[in-house]
Amino acid sequence: MHEVIAICCYTGSDTKLVLNSAKFEPKKSKLMSEVDKIVIEVFIWQIIIALVCSLFNTILESSYKEVTQYIPASNFWITAMTWWLLMTYFIPISLMVTMEMVKLFQGSILVRDEAGYSNEYKCFTSANNTSVN
Repeated sequence: MHEVIAICCYTGSDTKLVLNSAKFEPKKSKLMSEVDKIVIEVFIWQIIIALVCSLFNTILESSYKEVTQYIPASNFWITAMTWWLLMTYFIPISLMVTMEMVKLFQGSILVRDEAGYSNEYKCFTSANNTSVN
């Protein structure tokens, strides 16, 4: 029978591997950060406007109850969701797609630019990321 005696060194949170491993921070362009902020602001305004419109709808329904007897009274939150759905066109999904297409187009122009040719390396610039511009 064989026996092995071993000592384990350099383990735990003080090892080189753990100390050198930094958390990955995703890079984001200033333009995309601004667009994200604007989209969030528009979304908040969209909710506020939907709630105000729903409130006015509830007030008008109660004011004209005798005229609109054949229409059942609607729930405030259902009306608010209806208004919110009507206003979903405030934030078009095509905005993000259009911005990505523009960045792709600008990257292709950057790659084909003759001023970007390097005599030292005998090659043109390369765009490996759409946020290069």
